[in-house]
Amino acid sequence: MHHCSRELMAVKIKTLSGGGPREIILGSAYLPYDDVNYSAWRDMPGHRHGRLFIGRPCKKRADDLLELSRHQLKMVVAILTGHAPVRGHRYTVSLFDGDPTCRFCRKETETVLHIICCCEALARQCCNVFGNPLVEPKDISTASVRDLCLFIRGTGLLNLY
Repeated sequence: MHHCSRELMAVKIKTLSGGGPREIILGSAYLPYDDVNYSAWRDMPGHRHGRLFIGRPCKKRADDLLELSRHQLKMVVAILTGHAPVRGHRYTVSLFDGDPTCRFCRKETETVLHIICCCEALARQCCNVFGNPLVEPKDISTASVRDLCLFIRGTGLLNLY
């Protein structure tokens, strides 16, 4: 769920996390965006995946996110924040008691970072969508919302929610 107004300066998404509901600030929805707010978000504890994949606020990305269906928005935000229904995350928050090893390559723990940047089994999907089989987190921070949706759909992660 997102809440935006001209006064709000951010896309806020409420999500359930280990201890209960949490609000995640995804990025600036309206310009101008000041560096003080960005610095405060960047320096907050936690949000490891968010800092890797979201990057600097971008009005175009925020506008594109607001045009997504609720289901698409949920999946893109899950990928950008690292809270996708991947085995490693589900195992960490006690929602999965199986093996957290990647279902695609069976080599490492299945995390969002692994699926997008390291999974050899998904290298072709990365190349098809992002133009490179070796994707870095900074590439995701500047990737189009459309490409993120294509990648998610291509991996089958949409079917897991």
